Amino acid sequence: MTSQVRDLIESLVYSNNLSCKVRNQIERVLSSDTTQRDAAFRDTMRIRLDRVREANPKTISGLATVEDPPVLNMSRYMPTKADLEATYTAIEARKIAEKLERMDVHYLPSILLHGETGCGKTAFARFLAVKAQLPFVMLRLSHVVDSLLGQTDKNIVKVFDYAALEPCVLCLDEIDALALRRGQEDSTGAISRATITLMQQLDQVPNDTIVVATTNRFEDLDPAFVRRFTIHHEVKRLSHDETKCLVDMFFDSTLGYVPSDMPIWPSGAPAYEVINRCTEELIHAVARQED
Repeated sequence: MTSQVRDLIESLVYSNNLSCKVRNQIERVLSSDTTQRDAAFRDTMRIRLDRVREANPKTISGLATVEDPPVLNMSRYMPTKADLEATYTAIEARKIAEKLERMDVHYLPSILLHGETGCGKTAFARFLAVKAQLPFVMLRLSHVVDSLLGQTDKNIVKVFDYAALEPCVLCLDEIDALALRRGQEDSTGAISRATITLMQQLDQVPNDTIVVATTNRFEDLDPAFVRRFTIHHEVKRLSHDETKCLVDMFFDSTLGYVPSDMPIWPSGAPAYEVINRCTEELIHAVARQED
């Protein structure tokens, strides 16, 4: 195994966004090497991979995940200038909210993220948690509503009660599963009641917690819900230049490896697609060097 191959594997194994597919590919590369010289390296990498496999995020009664610290590889995340401005605005809002709390004034630092599917709204929420130096708590509303509709109200309260225990970034992911204009897609009225519960809980969130909601149906949300968010930010797909910067940043973080046949993405490419393609190219490069 060459030193470059060892460095590439180590860089991937110690990244914070290792997918199951990539992990399996790395394990195959490690298994194909039988040199005595690299035995210690292979053992170290396998121990790390086992830890990654076992380190599932904490959960709140199976309803929400807790990441402390937030799981985001900062060397492979590309915020736009507008994303950065929205991030720092939210952090400043939290500082103001903490001062208001000392005056017994409730103020919710909150940001509503909207944009097309795959544009990076959830990654943005994690990025905000990293920059604010807060734990990241994520509640996927679509999962709660689909599988636990009969007790949605109670489950929402459980998650908010947990988030109130200490400062965090509370992400309400896919909020359009619940907070649509009342009366839409709700024959039983259960979703409307849950939306009211959600808004009541938002009114009680401590000032030192940042609430983030994500949606790709901004225009369909209940106006009363939307009004509870002090910042509205559209997360847009990457421009051609931003995509190129993301590719360069990805490979700069993997010891300068430069791919030979990466596609040229047009403006509007989703960031996750670019990252997935870069990771696949890196794994293929490692495998080719082993052949």
